[in-house]
Amino acid sequence: MPSPPADQTFWTRPLTLKMNRLFPAPSLWDGVIANDSQPASCRYFQKNADTEITHPPQCLQNTTRRQPPPDHNECSLGWPKSCKYLAEKLVCETPQQHLFGMKPAPSIPARPRQMERKLKLSSASWQRLEKLILVPGHAVYHGKRRLQPEDDRQWVLKSYQKGEPPCYIEHVRRGVELAASRPNSLLIFSGGQTRHEAGPISEAQSYWMLADRLSWWGKVEVSQRATTEEFARDSFENLLFGIARFKECTGHFPTTIEIVGWKFKRERFGLHRQAIRWPAGNGRYYYYGVNDPPDLPVSNDGEAATRAEFEKDPFGTGEPLAWKRVLRNPFRRQFPYPLTCPEMAGLLRRTTAESAKSSGHLPQSLARARDSAAVRWPYT
Repeated sequence: MPSPPADQTFWTRPLTLKMNRLFPAPSLWDGVIANDSQPASCRYFQKNADTEITHPPQCLQNTTRRQPPPDHNECSLGWPKSCKYLAEKLVCETPQQHLFGMKPAPSIPARPRQMERKLKLSSASWQRLEKLILVPGHAVYHGKRRLQPEDDRQWVLKSYQKGEPPCYIEHVRRGVELAASRPNSLLIFSGGQTRHEAGPISEAQSYWMLADRLSWWGKVEVSQRATTEEFARDSFENLLFGIARFKECTGHFPTTIEIVGWKFKRERFGLHRQAIRWPAGNGRYYYYGVNDPPDLPVSNDGEAATRAEFEKDPFGTGEPLAWKRVLRNPFRRQFPYPLTCPEMAGLLRRTTAESAKSSGHLPQSLARARDSAAVRWPYT
């Protein structure tokens, strides 16, 4: 091998490297040729992968940099970002140009208009959805460990929730299956940022992430009709805010509400439906009790106490239910639905005391609208 120039004596041994030893995606490059002592940007891409570089000037002068993938933004070998990932073809002429004369890599190009149109069409198609499938959350899935989602260590759980994650996963799976069988439905995972230990991650968001990790159980099309409601702090707000979120997404109220959750909470959600006066007949309301927690007797005792509190305080605005909502809102979030769903503003701000002072029935005009096919349901 001819000796290198005096200013390049630090480049010594020639070496031919294969792509998969340097880059995680071999298909991105035709070949990688390198001298193991040269700077990272000289580990470059000849069209012939068997070519061996034997002299540094040959590398610097005859090697053309190829268009990089947009998601690569830094040098894997520790050199400056502009070394390897310029979004233009460039020939290195001198080491000084390589090290100091580079321009910064350009920003990622804007999203094509065609993609924008597709996204707008996808959002507009929600206006045709009529049914609400609601999956209330119970815990936060973080999935930070390389473990199965059923493992308790993948979740932020309270002491009495140990062993329950497989049940939560079954709730999510059943909701996805229902949405897949009803093309005109919107799947909403409901649950706020209730645990300080989990950080500002909502139960609803974590359920969506869980479904996505499990590839929506083979029903990926449901992901285009799935969203989150991230402010609910108890079961009453799961139902009420779920309706408001549906109205936000579609521009109208649902014709049917289908709730997926615990078997032992069926009666409690029936109380919530009565409190907001959502009709139960004509297929307007369904509750699917999927399973029960492992320690059902203890859960039944706690449920009986909570149900008794909601019987006395249907809107959950007095003690102790209101205090529970405060504790389940460590990040002090405020729901926006009175602004985004003004038709529901009165109901969203309603207290149990105000409800007791008002009449027990809706005006006939509102009752007719509530039960009509248009499903206006303007309970304010």
